[in-house]
Amino acid sequence: LKKQPFLEGAVIVLDAASEIGKRYADRAAEMAKTESDAKRKDELLNIAAICNKVPAMPADTFQEALQSYHLAWAMLTMELYHNIAFALGRMDQYLLPYYENDLKEGRLTEEDVQELLDCYLLKLNYVATGNQSTSGSIGVGGYKADGNDATNDLTYMFIESMMHVRMVNPWFAVLIHSKSPDALLIKTAQLTALETGHPQILSADVGVAQMLARGNMGGPMVTLKDARAASNVGCLELAVPGKDSGYLYVGQDNLALYLELALNNGARRSDGMKIGAPTGDPLKFESFEDVRAAFYEQVLHMRKMTQENGDRTEQKLIDEYPMPYESVMIEGCVAKGLCREDGGAHYNFNTGGTEVGSSDAADSLAAIKRLVFDEKKITMEQLCDALDANFEGYEDIRKMCQQVPKFGNDDDYVDEQKAWVVHQWASEFQKLTNLRGGNGCPGGSSMDAYVPAGKIVGALPSGRLSGEPLAPAGSPSTGKDVNGVTAVLNSMGKVDGTEVLAGLSLSSRIDPAVFKSNDGMKRMADMLRTFVDQNIFHLQLNVVSSETLIAAQENPEDHRDLMVKVAGYNAYFTRLGRELQDSIIARTEHGL
Repeated sequence: LKKQPFLEGAVIVLDAASEIGKRYADRAAEMAKTESDAKRKDELLNIAAICNKVPAMPADTFQEALQSYHLAWAMLTMELYHNIAFALGRMDQYLLPYYENDLKEGRLTEEDVQELLDCYLLKLNYVATGNQSTSGSIGVGGYKADGNDATNDLTYMFIESMMHVRMVNPWFAVLIHSKSPDALLIKTAQLTALETGHPQILSADVGVAQMLARGNMGGPMVTLKDARAASNVGCLELAVPGKDSGYLYVGQDNLALYLELALNNGARRSDGMKIGAPTGDPLKFESFEDVRAAFYEQVLHMRKMTQENGDRTEQKLIDEYPMPYESVMIEGCVAKGLCREDGGAHYNFNTGGTEVGSSDAADSLAAIKRLVFDEKKITMEQLCDALDANFEGYEDIRKMCQQVPKFGNDDDYVDEQKAWVVHQWASEFQKLTNLRGGNGCPGGSSMDAYVPAGKIVGALPSGRLSGEPLAPAGSPSTGKDVNGVTAVLNSMGKVDGTEVLAGLSLSSRIDPAVFKSNDGMKRMADMLRTFVDQNIFHLQLNVVSSETLIAAQENPEDHRDLMVKVAGYNAYFTRLGRELQDSIIARTEHGL
């Protein structure tokens, strides 16, 4: 009996979906009647003919496939209960047969296809739900099902379209790996050099490992074929197209706050509120391992709270916001008679959260280890007093804290703390369960939350002052990576990228002058090889100078088209809040 309402709803939404093309066809035909320009009239009549066919019937040509997919995707956004990004998948893969057949039959030229892709990307900036635009994420490149490189003509054409359009949407990713051709890396570097914040770079090698590591956490065992087919959703998290229930954030884990709670017996310094586990008086910690044990207890406590919040969130989705249209697009839902919110999908493992402040926690642990326990330059009591005072009157202690090595500079002393912090969080948050029968996949982008998350965290042993922004996801603490971008990659390579099952974003900034030299693109391509070799999953680069960013703050009307990567997504810089702008300006500007 439970299946009947869902299946009846599925029929209703599929009937509606079959009619949407005709509505556009009728509108295009009506416009053609009054169009005086012969070329535009032919275009409108062609649109009408295509929309009379798709998405109700299967597409046969490239333009039909592109139109069909766009209408199907647009209807997903209409069903949403709140604004979010919907993955468009690896479009260079599933559009390839239509492209090759059209060229063979002489229906389209490469120039025609390039123009269609340009128009399609433009259109993605005009889809809205309510008063908000809805982005989609596109991935290109990666692996074929047989393990060979999947780069093809459309891979390069999509990158070329991103270079033509230069708008904030879609959130565009290039999936590279150990077999990626040099030409793809150079093309990726050329797009990076345009200062648009595009693309984000994902390691398909790590991505496949992440998917396989999910095993049977949410249904059947993940096959190698499905692992290689995975594509980025939202910012960078991976899902299996057409089989996956989708990624649902159930919390954002403030690892810097967890360390603060460990050093304050479960209480926040900002307001004294007891929100963590009672881990004891830090003045009685006899060893560095006592500090790490207290931090681990805070992670356990917060994981339990996240579980409770996640259950409430998911139950609300089941009760109030079932999505029958999306569900019929996912394998398993119709066969089971269940919507994806209720466990109908083939895979149901995508429950998890992301983190902020892991680098702040790691930098702080390194400072405690060196200053309190290894070198015994200060006592735990002195350190806690300095933190309580936000270092006022304790400037000498803050200076010592700042001089301890920081993550992002290829220093094992602190990098091992970062690896440990991420491991404690990721391994515990994999134990989250969802109401669909799956386990947690921690990771992803912190988006812009690293700024407000910092407001509730007091002074830290790293030398950071109370209320300052935290490190976004996997990235170094702002401005602390001073040994170059290669050192950042070397540090990040020591963190287990596979264990963070939904990926961990890494942001950095490159001096635009790099690309003014003759070998700039080659150096960028070489850096991407290093990125792959280090088994890092994600990298996003802002290629924009501090001078340009400051000028945009002072004269926003002159820089309305300036785009930046925030932490997994693109945004127009002048539309961001001042504090978020300042945090981006404060990122270290690296050469190559």
